[in-house]
Amino acid sequence: MYTCSKCKVEREDSLFQKYKGKPSGQCRICKTEAMKAKRLADGVKPKKMSKIEDGLKLCLHCDMMKPVDQFSPVKRGLGGVAAYCKPCMSGKYRGTAKEATRQATAKYRQVHRERYLSNHRLTQYKRKTGIVAASDGTVTDEFLKALYGTSICQYCFKWTPESERTADHRLALKNGGKHSADNLVMACWTCNSSKRDLPEEEFRKRINGN
Repeated sequence: MYTCSKCKVEREDSLFQKYKGKPSGQCRICKTEAMKAKRLADGVKPKKMSKIEDGLKLCLHCDMMKPVDQFSPVKRGLGGVAAYCKPCMSGKYRGTAKEATRQATAKYRQVHRERYLSNHRLTQYKRKTGIVAASDGTVTDEFLKALYGTSICQYCFKWTPESERTADHRLALKNGGKHSADNLVMACWTCNSSKRDLPEEEFRKRINGN
């Protein structure tokens, strides 16, 4: 049991969010009422909330009270479980919902193409090596747009169509290079795939025949 910092009523631990494994702050009842008042003041439709009664929890998808063990465990959910029951959660990723998710992902990749390509590169590196690449925060959206907006490959100096432009680390991540603005250049797909982990100068000599 824990006492709510607002209403001062002692309630079950499951009615509080946890901090470092312990309940803290206001109970969900007080938070819900405060949220309802704010949404009403803002002219926003009240948000549907789940609840737990006698070991049963309200699923926000099928609107049915079901045993708590029929919900997947999550850290921040009411009672430590998800808002949707397992059958509803499973159905969420099938049929039209799955297609909608696929379309949303495709749209994100199109709108934020440069960011996606950069993040995908880091993700692939982490999967292969198990190492998280160091970054200094200089690789911003603005920097990436400018980088991919460059039309001349920095290695072969040839014009490169937009679909074949890539971001290459001058000093490979594998060799200790950082994911930073001063370590990235635009390279055509052919040069990027040929360079692999070679030092920049060595690769330049190879393609220039020196």
